[in-house]
Amino acid sequence: MKYLPFALLFLATAAGAVANPDAPRYVDAFHQRMAPYHERIVQGQTTLAMDQAGVAMAKALDNELNAAYRKLMTRLSPEQKSALRASQRQWLKYRDAEYAFLNQAFTRESHGSSSVLTVGSARNALVYERVEELWSYLEQL
Repeated sequence: MKYLPFALLFLATAAGAVANPDAPRYVDAFHQRMAPYHERIVQGQTTLAMDQAGVAMAKALDNELNAAYRKLMTRLSPEQKSALRASQRQWLKYRDAEYAFLNQAFTRESHGSSSVLTVGSARNALVYERVEELWSYLEQL
């Protein structure tokens, strides 16, 4: 159940079509870069090992988010850059609010030691989806 968000993300992108078939496959490359992190989480034998793998994935996702954003900004007109900048700022506010909710809703007191995995997985799924969107935009330009 804890891996369901990742499975759904993979299925959702597999069904999407690329507007420009000659464009680089940024989304596919992103999935390939993230696969080892996901595998480490799945193969984790303890809560600690799975949490450490999730933290590593979170760092990689943050790097991917920044890379996709920077690359996308190089392809946009000044007006489009301004719109993306505003969108990204709003998304970051949403992300932070969602993180705050997760931290309140899934505590160690209410969900035991697995709360760290639940929160980490939900956080990673949220960022994963945004990174995927940004790379997808690049494929369509």
